[in-house]
Amino acid sequence: MYEALGSREGIANATVQLGETCRRRGWLEDAKGWYRQAVDAAAGLPVALTNAWDGLGEAHLADGDREAAVAAHTTALSTAGPNYPRGRAHAIHGLARCAANAKTWRSAIPHYTDAAELYREINDLTSAASAESGLARCYEELGDIKQGLRHRLAAVGHVETARASQAAHAQQGEYFARFSTAHEMALRAAVMAGDPAAFVAVFESIAGRRLAGLIANIPEGFYGPQGLGRLVLEAESPVNRRRLLTRTLNDVGLRRDATGTRRDEFDESLAGLYTPFDPNHVDELWTRVETGEAYVLLVVVLHKLEALAWFLRPPQAGLVHIGLTDLSNTVTELVGSLHSAGLPLDALPNDVAALSALMPNEALELVERDVPLVIVPAGQLWAVPWTAVPVSVSEYLGERNPLSVAPSLTAVAHSCGGLRDPAGPTTAHWRSPLVSQHRLNVYAGRAGSTRALTTAADCRSAILHAEHDLVVVLSHGRPVGDLMHCLELDEHVALTPADLMRAEPPPALALIACWGAHSPGQGWGDPLSIATLALARNSRRIAATVSELLDDAASSRFVNMFLDYAQAQPMPQALQRATQRWMSHPGYRNGYLSRWAPLVVVGTW
Repeated sequence: MYEALGSREGIANATVQLGETCRRRGWLEDAKGWYRQAVDAAAGLPVALTNAWDGLGEAHLADGDREAAVAAHTTALSTAGPNYPRGRAHAIHGLARCAANAKTWRSAIPHYTDAAELYREINDLTSAASAESGLARCYEELGDIKQGLRHRLAAVGHVETARASQAAHAQQGEYFARFSTAHEMALRAAVMAGDPAAFVAVFESIAGRRLAGLIANIPEGFYGPQGLGRLVLEAESPVNRRRLLTRTLNDVGLRRDATGTRRDEFDESLAGLYTPFDPNHVDELWTRVETGEAYVLLVVVLHKLEALAWFLRPPQAGLVHIGLTDLSNTVTELVGSLHSAGLPLDALPNDVAALSALMPNEALELVERDVPLVIVPAGQLWAVPWTAVPVSVSEYLGERNPLSVAPSLTAVAHSCGGLRDPAGPTTAHWRSPLVSQHRLNVYAGRAGSTRALTTAADCRSAILHAEHDLVVVLSHGRPVGDLMHCLELDEHVALTPADLMRAEPPPALALIACWGAHSPGQGWGDPLSIATLALARNSRRIAATVSELLDDAASSRFVNMFLDYAQAQPMPQALQRATQRWMSHPGYRNGYLSRWAPLVVVGTW
């Protein structure tokens, strides 16, 4: 086409792109051939010629010919001149990589420094992050761990700034997926340097920053409960999963042609919440994390390093412990499966045995039995049924300690103290007529401060507008694609995460339904769900599930144990007592995990 048009610039650029494609696929001889053709085609075209020489340098370095690579990058640098700063930056970065390849670390440092500065000047933040990562490696190889950490943090900062500037959450997630090596290497560097503040700064970025943004502010123009929050489109019928329905929820209908617009508005609102974490605010954040006698455990899987990074803070701001623990493929695959599909309904204890690696022995030995533990599980770890993590051949973590989970340390600071007391005296409860086996027997015959809600609309209102101390919901829950998930309060009445964006929920919620705290297969970022959004909107005691909860009489028995204990005890202790009592029955201990393990307490001691 370009030949037919007589476009020399088009021919040169297309030839460079052919070289790029071959180089990225590892076809280095073909790549070098295309780049050489591009050099010939780009005569008199400085931009295309610079790109051709720079690509040829990268191909030579990948092929082990460092001398030829240096020559090509040097030519690219001189060709770029002052009028093509991006080309200059790429060429200098290429020379830095050549020096690093030769292990001449001190020679590489000024090249990486110049490249990073040029990238910042042209606002190419991801390339600046790459140059900062190169600087970090140089200093690490020279034994300067602290200086290396400084540049690792700079790389994360550049990625986070680029990530926050994206207009859609999916794009923000894509940025993290592509550049998360910067975060993983920074966490590793923080552990190696023994720097808890750096660990927290990077961890908060991995955990996600949308809920933090919601805690601080609600975006203008968000499609609130009167719009998007009332809509779940073309959802699968829970009765017949082969039959697709366009549901009418809360008496508001929406045709197919509006689907994309409404979902786009929701996605843009979520993206607009993203607030990059400022590493300078770590100390201020810690001053707000007051968890009394509870331990705080931060955990995240470093997939590329095949390790678990963990951070444990004892009560009363004692000595912090941080570490790295190797993880097997079995563990990471199991965690990935839990995140994407949840705990299978027929899963048995042996199916989660590998999860014991998520509670490192060094950390477990520091946490006394029966002392509350607040776990902040980043990324895919949010989907782990933490009460079912084995700590020995005969005991689960949920038996050993009162547990709660929070989506980030910022959320911990936001909700401190919320779980230290039982819920207040007034309780409202609702059982969806769609539920088969589960019952709320614990409230049978109760009157006075306990109220049975008469309609699903009343239940929805009780969740969105605080009228009671505790609202208990027994319903079905299911994933709903781009809108994450919903609770089916009745056949035509649902609750979605979007409803919570501007809600004033009650101080305590018990969402006894599948998928109340997690939506399977969510992309990178914090775990937006009805439970976590309720936490951000000032609920302080939330019981919900991270997977499917079996709808049978035995599971109902466990739920009623928990709700009974929760009338007089804080939710984490109520869940521990219910778990201990449940495990005292051999048939239950060895039976289906989906009867009890998905239930978690969301909040902070």
